[in-house]
Amino acid sequence: MLNKSAIRGLASFEIERTKKVIGFEKDKLESFDDFKAYFTMAKTLFIPPFMNATMTFPRQNILHWSFEPGKCFAYRGIKRLGVIDKYECGVIFRIECWLDYFGIKYIMHPKIDKCLMHISGECSGDIEMVF
Repeated sequence: MLNKSAIRGLASFEIERTKKVIGFEKDKLESFDDFKAYFTMAKTLFIPPFMNATMTFPRQNILHWSFEPGKCFAYRGIKRLGVIDKYECGVIFRIECWLDYFGIKYIMHPKIDKCLMHISGECSGDIEMVF
């Protein structure tokens, strides 16, 4: 829970700094295309290869995420600490915080509370944005 508080608190700083670095000038994202343009440029900064994550836009209003089975960096780290059964995913929550910061309404498929990698052996899903 403390981790999620920190993630939410940092979201505005991450977004504003990222926008500055990539030269993204819009303050309000009013469409899926606006979000897609921002995210496509910014993901190179906040989704490095060691995360073993893929983020794509398979269709309008959908951001799809997937992690290589068993290789999510957070899953592996929390599992080594021995508290994976209590871990609430902070990785996808971080993206939710960015969407909240931009004022974008969304629906999670599936809704995440615990670590999907731990529960099912894989982690993937869709964030459906509502504009």
